[in-house]
Amino acid sequence: MSSYLAPTEADRLRRAEIRWLEQARERLRRPAPATRRTDPPETRTEETDR
Repeated sequence: MSSYLAPTEADRLRRAEIRWLEQARERLRRPAPATRRTDPPETRTEETDR
């Protein structure tokens, strides 16, 4: 089985990769949404979730 991609398939994958990277870059630029809790998830218990 060959790992060769047809040029159109390679172009499509490349465009998808570029779009994904641009979206990730945009998410990094945006400020994080405000959250109600400040404690890290691993310190939460069922009692603190109530």
